[in-house]
Amino acid sequence: MRAIILFSMLILLLGLGCVTITQPESREEVIKCNDSEEGVNIYNPGYVAYNRLTYVDSCQGTSRLTEYYCDKGELKSGVYDCPSGYVCREGACVVVPCEDSDNGNNISQKGTTTKGNVSYADYCIDKNVVEYYCANNEINSVVVPCPSGTVCSDGVCTVSLCEDTESGRDVSIAGTVTKDNKSYTDYCFDINTVFEYYCKNDTELASTTIPCSSGYTCNGGVCVVVPCSDTDAGQDRYTRGTVTKGTLSYSDYCVNAHQVYEYYCSDNSVYWNYLDCPSGYTCSDGRCIYTGPECRDSDNGGDKYIKGTTAKDGLTYTDYCADSTTVGEYYCSDDEISREFLTCPPGYSCSDGRCVSVTTCSDSDGVNIYTYGHVTRDSSTYYDYCSGTQVMEYWCDGTNVRSTAYDCPTGYECSGGRCVAGCRDTDGGDNPSTYGSVWIGDTAYGDRCSDSDHVLEYYCSGNTAASHTWECGFGYVCSSGACVAGCEETDGGNAPGIKGSAGKGGRSYKDYCAGGNATLIEYYCTGYDVNNESINCLGTCHDGWCTSWIS
Repeated sequence: MRAIILFSMLILLLGLGCVTITQPESREEVIKCNDSEEGVNIYNPGYVAYNRLTYVDSCQGTSRLTEYYCDKGELKSGVYDCPSGYVCREGACVVVPCEDSDNGNNISQKGTTTKGNVSYADYCIDKNVVEYYCANNEINSVVVPCPSGTVCSDGVCTVSLCEDTESGRDVSIAGTVTKDNKSYTDYCFDINTVFEYYCKNDTELASTTIPCSSGYTCNGGVCVVVPCSDTDAGQDRYTRGTVTKGTLSYSDYCVNAHQVYEYYCSDNSVYWNYLDCPSGYTCSDGRCIYTGPECRDSDNGGDKYIKGTTAKDGLTYTDYCADSTTVGEYYCSDDEISREFLTCPPGYSCSDGRCVSVTTCSDSDGVNIYTYGHVTRDSSTYYDYCSGTQVMEYWCDGTNVRSTAYDCPTGYECSGGRCVAGCRDTDGGDNPSTYGSVWIGDTAYGDRCSDSDHVLEYYCSGNTAASHTWECGFGYVCSSGACVAGCEETDGGNAPGIKGSAGKGGRSYKDYCAGGNATLIEYYCTGYDVNNESINCLGTCHDGWCTSWIS
């Protein structure tokens, strides 16, 4: 009976709804998306934690960034190009760094300063170094004079050493000494003395005169064996000649009426021989002359380049110089002795009864790379000319013609066989984003900032310097003579009560609301960089600004 009563009460309670029996519900874990940057910010490396996994911002090459972020609790990603003036490094777009291989303004080491795809190597202007270096992450340059006792060579101030190609005082070699980028070559002080340049203590230029030894003479800056010369060019019995070696001379003479004692040169030494006069000839005044009844001319008539003798009936007449350019030429005409006056051509003069070549060398500009000149030797003329960027300068080395290629100095270019003041722009033209200098001759005009928003840019207009003032534009500022990616604000800074934006390098970042309009993401500038801050609004966040907030 008791069991029946209890069962009846249970049925009654269930019917009245006083007891509810439920099964426990299964609970799925809530997936959360957390962004360390709280939004898209390509200028800071960040990560997103999503579903127990971490996604880190990363670089694709040097200019593209993969950026992870949360959008309504979901994981999103985007690929962004870094703006001009930036590179991607370690998951963020950062300002392109300025790097100097010689670590600053270092005139004792040649360096190359690089920023992005632009690089400049240190170089020389006369005794000065044009030194490139980094300042405020921008490429700058300065002209630095080399200290006393040094010279500029290949972009470096180095000790001014003295170098001699012959390694001492050697009169058998025409050496050249180089000191302070200038060359000095040995030359003949007179016919028996060498003017010798040499180095003293490997650093000082010195010179002295050295006499040639006996049997030697100076020629081309060296002592050479005294040459043997013969006026009748060998064993010529029909011409009275004289052999000379040094201060000694020997003239042909008659041994008797039919024989000549003939001097001549062989192996640079003086030799002699007995030469018989042929039939019809007799020896007279050191030569065989014709004594027959017919007219005979030893140079076969009218040859002004050969000294000849014309003879008949024992009478002889020898060609001679009427003046410095005219030969008195004897010849046979109708079996009689005749004479005419023959003029030597240009480049020749009359010497010992014949026309001989006069070897002379003259230089119109005296090795002057800034003057278009020419060198004349005998009947030939050599004109200075341009070879690429160099000027080929002709000059005289005694009676010989020499040529040397010279680089035109900075600010000059080769035109018309000479170095002329041209216009050279180191940044390639009217380019406000790169610092450069315009060179006109030895004068430089460097780009500079008019104020924080404008750059005065110099460039070449033909062969003259021109300038143009550029406005850098939003997100750029003028620094060290160039428009560079800077940071600018429209709301004056970190101002939660004003909707604004911050821009750098042509990209703009607007303040916006997040977290259900309770949080403001405020962008502002710190130096040249864009930063952001999450601000909890006391009221609400409305269209990028807080109605009230805790300052």
